[in-house]
Amino acid sequence: MFAIFKRELKNYFISPIGYVLLAIFFAFTGIIFFINNILSNTSEIAGVFNAIMSTLLMIFVPILTMKLMSDEKRQKTDQLLLTSPVSPTGIVLGKFFSAFAFYAIALCITVIYGLILSVYGEPSFSSFVGNFVATLFVGGALISIGLFLSSLTESQMIAGISTFAVILAVSILGNIGSSLTNPVFAAIANFFAIFQRANEFLYGVFNVSTIIYYISIVAIFIFLTVRVLEKKRWS
Repeated sequence: MFAIFKRELKNYFISPIGYVLLAIFFAFTGIIFFINNILSNTSEIAGVFNAIMSTLLMIFVPILTMKLMSDEKRQKTDQLLLTSPVSPTGIVLGKFFSAFAFYAIALCITVIYGLILSVYGEPSFSSFVGNFVATLFVGGALISIGLFLSSLTESQMIAGISTFAVILAVSILGNIGSSLTNPVFAAIANFFAIFQRANEFLYGVFNVSTIIYYISIVAIFIFLTVRVLEKKRWS
């Protein structure tokens, strides 16, 4: 698993796509930080994290995950992976953690914004940590979904578009879940309220059940991705 993780993470930094993603992430968050904090003269950084979750992740995650599995299929290197000593679970975990680590590296730019605010203001430490953790968990859940969708096709374009569509659908479902009268549909919508479940973290409240929820989402889609690989191995 570690070999897969190291290879995939290295690939982000030896290909232009990794630097393009970092440039997009840094430019977007920098603009939001300037508008939300510098121009408004406020030390509340929640607006930056809200912008990341509501807008940036819809573009960042599909591009980040679209080639994780689909590119292996396109180049036929998935057959080499499946016949290697590494188990399908190890392959999937290695790819997931590489994408998640890259995302975490990009998200660390917000620490610099927090330090800037601490020099010129008095930001809430618990609020910053809560927002950071919430954005980290939401990103992890969406990355696991993107990884699964990437395993279903050999086209990076289809993987990226389908991941964008699912993230958009998840965002809409979370917003309308509370207004649905049908208990079945409401339960489904609330289960996929990935963005809305992070609200407790935003106020510095760390609920164990919410943490378990995000870990469960990741586990479910990693499990489904492993099943896809195992089906390919035995076919």
